[in-house]
Amino acid sequence: MSNKIKIETTRFGEIEIDKKKIYLFPEGIPGFPDCKRYCIINNNKNELFKWLQSMDKPEIAFVLFDPFIIDNTYDVFINDSDIKTLNIKKTEDVIITIILTIPKSNPKEMTANMKAPIIFNIKNKKAKQLILEKNNYPLEFPVWNAISENIGTKG
Repeated sequence: MSNKIKIETTRFGEIEIDKKKIYLFPEGIPGFPDCKRYCIINNNKNELFKWLQSMDKPEIAFVLFDPFIIDNTYDVFINDSDIKTLNIKKTEDVIITIILTIPKSNPKEMTANMKAPIIFNIKNKKAKQLILEKNNYPLEFPVWNAISENIGTKG
């Protein structure tokens, strides 16, 4: 019995993913409640960017980015309910990312959703997009100037 699963994606064609690398979003992602299984795909052109590819709908993929590159004081509070949902035991088991929106016509106009980070528990492969209530992080933070140095040196 194979530990890999093949899916046909809109963006990447056919891909093969190790079943152990599939993350479960028990509640889906806001706006995409039917998509509960995702995998992370590396971006070969620039290691700073990764893809969150839906295993349930091949046309759904999001660009992931490290929010701490944009703001090294970025503060994410994970409440007790979300800690329980994700079964988080240690902070080392958690990865925090954000979703970028990158317009094809002008990548310099890319924005980051700082208000709703995605929390991954790398131990049990559960994940959730949180909506941060107690801060003023924007839904569309212009990021080009904040990350252009890193983009220039890495890609």
